[in-house]
Amino acid sequence: MDGPCLDIADTELQDAAASSPWAGPFIAKNVWVNPEGAEFRDHYKVMERAFARGGAAAVDAVVRDGFDRFTRAIPAGKTAAESLAWGWEQYRAGRLLEARTAYLHVLHRDPTNAEAVSRLGILAVAMKAPLWALDLMRRAVALDPQSAAYRANLGLLLLRQGKPAEAEPELRKSLELSPDEPLVRANLGLALALLGKADEALAACRAAVAAGPGLALAHVRLGQALALAGRTAEARAALEAALAINPDHAEARHALGQLVAAPASP
Repeated sequence: MDGPCLDIADTELQDAAASSPWAGPFIAKNVWVNPEGAEFRDHYKVMERAFARGGAAAVDAVVRDGFDRFTRAIPAGKTAAESLAWGWEQYRAGRLLEARTAYLHVLHRDPTNAEAVSRLGILAVAMKAPLWALDLMRRAVALDPQSAAYRANLGLLLLRQGKPAEAEPELRKSLELSPDEPLVRANLGLALALLGKADEALAACRAAVAAGPGLALAHVRLGQALALAGRTAEARAALEAALAINPDHAEARHALGQLVAAPASP
């Protein structure tokens, strides 16, 4: 499946182009996002002080200065593809401001660039702005409905937001477009389990484990589906298998902790 995908473990922004239609909660000079996705901003105070100093012309100068700094953050001469690649490198290195700048730079030149929209959505997840992340990922799918990666990202985000009924069709469509994706199949299995479709859920999760036996998350999803079906002993075994692959897997540890006090099923 082409394109970066939303990480399970993905867990502030300043200085974007105020005129960008994609900036969302990440606009203007001083904007922060709290863990619930709400905005805290004081850029209006910056504009107010500028107006008090020199009227509308001073406000225009502040906006132009911010945009100039925004555009200078991207190395000159990069194509959209190069800017996206550079932005992804910054994101993976934890330099979220630089990544955001790269994606908005691409979208300023081409507002229909689905890959930039998708990556900005992934960044919004990392910034703990879930509503804006969801909006961006929906836009990416609308711009390119045939992208398996965009569908998978949207489905996973919906799943993480407690919307399995909405996640299911996105994950199914992703698998139609790219069938050989065990992690997408595993996420579909969890969505089905949460919807009470136990048999289909377990079949999907077992198929994911068979296709990707070395993928800890596939075992986690199987364990979660088994737990939801009341099969505690099997669930514990699946989660322990995930931890054998990756002892630091946070989701596996959390799910196993929830089973510790549960009685084993026959």
